[in-house]
Amino acid sequence: MVTKKVILNVGVSLIIISSLSSIVLADAVPGTRIPLQLNEYELKTTMDILPIEWKPTHIRWILCDPSGKEIYFVENQLDSVKVKESGYEGTTHYTVWQITEDTGTMQIPAFAQAGEWTVKAMFYDSLLSIKLHKYTGVLYTIPVKQSSFLDNLNAPLYFILTLDFSPVLYYQHAYVINFPAIVLIILSFILIIVIIKTLLSVGGKK
Repeated sequence: MVTKKVILNVGVSLIIISSLSSIVLADAVPGTRIPLQLNEYELKTTMDILPIEWKPTHIRWILCDPSGKEIYFVENQLDSVKVKESGYEGTTHYTVWQITEDTGTMQIPAFAQAGEWTVKAMFYDSLLSIKLHKYTGVLYTIPVKQSSFLDNLNAPLYFILTLDFSPVLYYQHAYVINFPAIVLIILSFILIIVIIKTLLSVGGKK
């Protein structure tokens, strides 16, 4: 039997509803909301020799499509971070943090590919010039079904802009576009064109 301590030694474990495995949500379609919540989640950080640990201050929730490609992310400052325990394992100093967080929700995007979408997370310290971070495994698995056009009208469009000029500059930002608003704008534009053409046609006949 694998104990919780062993799991923490090899990575980050998710503790939601007393479970260490990823949570499988019900079948979803574009627009379905995914809860971004942690309840007394335990994160273990380690530092060789020196008894100094970086403290996780922020979280990045990452949405991936069935191929594993990162489609969108949401970042937030953590609600609560407490030290549960700390000590040494040989010459390595460790700290186990207990984290509670409620970022809200994230939606499955419009025109989402059918298959198993996943959500993972990255904890990081935003106060250091070199961003220290640690990834989780898969937190949520979301089976996404084939969608209709009406499903897509209830969902956003996502894209990530990355500028990588390492080590001088690295910039990454996630953007969300309201797909229903785009459809409304396009339809309004088409309607205006039709009205203008109709008025010009009526004026030409006179």
